[in-house]
Amino acid sequence: MGNIQKEKTRFFIEEDGHLVGEVRWRVLPSGDFDVNGTFVNPDRRGEGIAERLVLEVFKKAEAENVKILPSCSYVANYLDDHEEYRDLLI
Repeated sequence: MGNIQKEKTRFFIEEDGHLVGEVRWRVLPSGDFDVNGTFVNPDRRGEGIAERLVLEVFKKAEAENVKILPSCSYVANYLDDHEEYRDLLI
């Protein structure tokens, strides 16, 4: 699986020039992250790609001491299932 590439408000994985998966967020006026989109290529779903990307956003939020607003349903469901990250919620 490809390496996670990082942009200001997006983490993504590409292989052979094709997008495999991405997670996007916007920075709120408070500095917190509104994680508003997760995508994984349908052919690659079930490989843990979305989880890898989301965990990178969580690490970034922790490092920057900001909270997460989970507008994306995948992130909201992930946080429901993983209480160890709930302290990141706004």
